[in-house]
Amino acid sequence: MAKNNIEIILNNIARPKEGTFLKKLIILLAVAALILALAACGEKEQPAAEPQNAEQEITIKAKNFAFDQPEYHVKKGKSVKVTLVSEEGIHGVSIKDYKINLDSKKSSQVFTPVKEGNFSIVCSIPCGTGHGDMKATLVVE
Repeated sequence: MAKNNIEIILNNIARPKEGTFLKKLIILLAVAALILALAACGEKEQPAAEPQNAEQEITIKAKNFAFDQPEYHVKKGKSVKVTLVSEEGIHGVSIKDYKINLDSKKSSQVFTPVKEGNFSIVCSIPCGTGHGDMKATLVVE
């Protein structure tokens, strides 16, 4: 009889109750899912805001298929805030020489022109048949 009791004890140690492993696995997966869900709800890192104070400001108004001015004049060495306003259609602005890229998500940018000259302004978002004609000039004096 003692031998049977020992076998029963050893069998219970070697083989835990059925379903225990599955219950632990389900709990572990639920905890992991909760941790991932909470991590996903955290604040997303925002890029540092550019200073919006500038010594000069220009507003480029875009409509199908032209900018409101053929030229925009600014002074060399003085900070400039460039703002894009899409009055008609969806447009973007690119001034490659100064790494200016504006669109509906980022409609203004501050920069300081360091060299004099004429710099190409183009629409950076394909907006239709007249897209290629959307050109202007940034004149740095």
